[in-house]
Amino acid sequence: YSANDMAGAEGYIVVGKGTVTVELHSANDVAASQVQSLREQVKSVQAEAQRKVNRLEDQIRNLQALTYEPANDMAA
Repeated sequence: YSANDMAGAEGYIVVGKGTVTVELHSANDVAASQVQSLREQVKSVQAEAQRKVNRLEDQIRNLQALTYEPANDMAA
């Protein structure tokens, strides 16, 4: 894309001309959309963190559930 007429520039070939119209959203709409996107990212990060915490808590519970019972071989 170029806003200039590049027809006379070396290495460029004119293949056509056109007009493009772009409708931009308001700054408030753009900011609101970005905020929504960031809030969704926060939820995703929180969910992943909670899954990791749950996995670690399960590992802790499993380790705490282990018991040691010495063999009674010496009493015989």
